[in-house]
Amino acid sequence: MADTIQQHVKNYVPNIMVLSGEPESRKELVYFAHIITKNNGLQTCINIIKNQLIHKQKKELLEKGVNWLNQTGIRSLYNILDNIDLDIGVHIINSCGHGILKPNIIVIGYKHDWFNCKDDDIQTYLNILNSSNMDGIATIIVRLPKIDTTIESEDNKVAITKQIRFYEDEKVNSKALINKEEKYQAKEFDCSVKMHDTEFSFITKRNNGTVDVWWLYDDGGLALIIAHIFKSCDIWKKCKFRIFGVTDQLKNIDVEKNKLKQLLSMYRIQFDFIDVLLAKPTSLKTMANFKTLWNQQFINQKSQQQDNEKYNEQSVIDTLYVKDLLETYSMESNLIIISSSKTSEKLDQIHMYWMEVITKELPPCIVIHGNTIQTVTASA
Repeated sequence: MADTIQQHVKNYVPNIMVLSGEPESRKELVYFAHIITKNNGLQTCINIIKNQLIHKQKKELLEKGVNWLNQTGIRSLYNILDNIDLDIGVHIINSCGHGILKPNIIVIGYKHDWFNCKDDDIQTYLNILNSSNMDGIATIIVRLPKIDTTIESEDNKVAITKQIRFYEDEKVNSKALINKEEKYQAKEFDCSVKMHDTEFSFITKRNNGTVDVWWLYDDGGLALIIAHIFKSCDIWKKCKFRIFGVTDQLKNIDVEKNKLKQLLSMYRIQFDFIDVLLAKPTSLKTMANFKTLWNQQFINQKSQQQDNEKYNEQSVIDTLYVKDLLETYSMESNLIIISSSKTSEKLDQIHMYWMEVITKELPPCIVIHGNTIQTVTASA
């Protein structure tokens, strides 16, 4: 029986729960999960509805969703939970299942409207991430390109310019930082890149292109597994797959690069290009973007509670450098896979600001919050 099989890295299979709503309404999330679980695991699409449905309504929605899944050739279970809040419904589903049939990955779309929605809606979104983290379940956030007019007004552009000037006045060594950035940005690859698609779909077959994996934190190897599955998929196998690591010591770059090559060799996972980059200080532009976005909350007067909310500026600076690296090396990629650190602390709204700055105006991004449970092994 499924609940008697002891979970182990050697019998790990992705058991994905997709927060799809009606499957057709978020079909790219469904397609993404299908690529991972096809012949490799189990996929379940979940539609959580806050209002209560009568039996006839629920039956019609189920039939509509199942018919669409069958027509598109996607093997997935589909279920509807009604009369329940989204975060509570996810927490209940997380506790269901037996042994290897218990969900171990949640796929959720990026909340594009988070900056203008109610605080309760943002907290519900964060509760999903936090409850999954506490339950030992990995979370994958999919952000596809979308035109955002919320934060791109002329007033904000002026504010960003002023913020950059502020940092230039505050930092005596700002010129040194900029020169240091330019030194490491001018790097050529022996791997060709292609402008990303204007209309993106996970199931559009590609004859060329680039997929970048930014393995920044130990997520148990989930980012590597997903990249390997995509590389083995007929739709993506002709793309070039690149993997990047990061170190904060210039003298350790070659050492870390060799370690990464050896590790991938042991895992029997092949990439077309491997590199380790220097984690340079966050650029003035990126930090100004973050500060402008952060200060915008007071203009909008979204929440009195946020007025007292503080953030550790040094901690933000230490992590926002990722945005500069992504803009330098992955702007023309077709897909970006980023591993995010697992934290024992609850995520709050500062995490939404961080994700917005990191992934904004980039090609399609897959942000993985791994649970550090090993998904790959070097042994036979």
